[in-house]
Amino acid sequence: MVVVAVAGGLGELGGLITEALKNTGKHEVYVLSRRTPPEQPEWTSSLSGKSYNPVLETDYTSVEKLTEILTIHKIHTVVCALSMSSESASTSQLRLVQAAEDTPSVKRFLPSEFNVNYDLPDDVLPYPPKEFHIASRRALEKTSLEFSYVYPGMFMDYFGLPHVPSVLRDICFVVDPEAGRAAIAGNGDARMATCRTVDVARYLALSLDLEKWPRVLKIVTSTVSINDLVVLYEKALKRKVTVEYQPVEALKQHNGIMLPRNTKLASSFPRGSEGLKSVVCDLEASIALGAYDLDALDDSLDVIEEFKDSTEAPIKIEELINMAWILSVNMPLIDANTPPTTTDDTHYVVYFASGEPSWCPDCRDALPALNAVFGDNSAPTAHIVRVGSREEWKGNSKNKYRNAPYNIQGVPTVVKVKYGQDVGRLGDIESQNESDLRKLVKL
Repeated sequence: MVVVAVAGGLGELGGLITEALKNTGKHEVYVLSRRTPPEQPEWTSSLSGKSYNPVLETDYTSVEKLTEILTIHKIHTVVCALSMSSESASTSQLRLVQAAEDTPSVKRFLPSEFNVNYDLPDDVLPYPPKEFHIASRRALEKTSLEFSYVYPGMFMDYFGLPHVPSVLRDICFVVDPEAGRAAIAGNGDARMATCRTVDVARYLALSLDLEKWPRVLKIVTSTVSINDLVVLYEKALKRKVTVEYQPVEALKQHNGIMLPRNTKLASSFPRGSEGLKSVVCDLEASIALGAYDLDALDDSLDVIEEFKDSTEAPIKIEELINMAWILSVNMPLIDANTPPTTTDDTHYVVYFASGEPSWCPDCRDALPALNAVFGDNSAPTAHIVRVGSREEWKGNSKNKYRNAPYNIQGVPTVVKVKYGQDVGRLGDIESQNESDLRKLVKL
């Protein structure tokens, strides 16, 4: 039980880490942020039992001011979750490393390392921003701090987007399930380690219980070859995927194949199509060159194995792909505000962020009950519609979700729709949790 500070703890991955640390109920957790939110949350310290405001306005331009804030709050462990995509972010982390070294109470430091080994050479890891991570590694080596690097490999979320909840920006890597296409670098035999972001955060929080940190905290839940990844999609989609192989050298020159979904996403990406293509090409080339094969690491600990008896098992990649894509079989996505016009027995899944489809009386009828459970202006993010008939919604106030019965391949099935996520195919399960879902998506 220690006092922890998360730099960037209001960000995407940083927010998950902050929440996971808080949820352990063991630590007093602070967030280092350049700006405090308009309304400060109030938490209760697991150490003292007293209430406190966790967000600390932080000036990253001064080592002295960083040292002062770490000292005042008696920080023991610093977790950096700043996005290392710029020189300014790198400089901020370097100053934080120095401030941690200068603060008597700080003993441990986890740098912003949530990927693979950034010390790999360019012929294995052609990723220019790695220089920012390398700079922090060299700085930490000169301190007396205990530090470790977190290796999850590829974030698994990407292979379920946009149909699984995630803090990550939607980008399509390797396979475009909606288009039924895959672009594979090399021969596809390269192996890729993966872990979902929420599991990375959860196991990182557990790693604070370790008496001693190894140099590498390996948080990997699945390792799969790229060819086998395509097979997993084909099983979920119930159809073949068209595969194109491309030379790794083309990707290193940022001349890789643009999958259709990425073409659509490019306009909202920093630097547009060029920026998106550079990210995809660098990562897919690195996978093909072996950078994401984490089976053999020196001075590392398999954190998943270490805590296998202490927490719920993490999700595997085949389970996540099924969660995301099994409902797309014969169920094309349609606009939430445009009613389906066909009258056959096709089933559709409609996704919407808030409110209800104007054409759906069931959603209109359900909204007051959902708002009573989830708060005003809330609604489910997925709705199951059986074309040609109006399904009767059945409320389940105890479990806080609604059931819509329909058939999958002639088998009576109940899909449960829960606020905040599309839970996928659950069968006739009366409780909504991931362990139930994991059993069913294997069918």
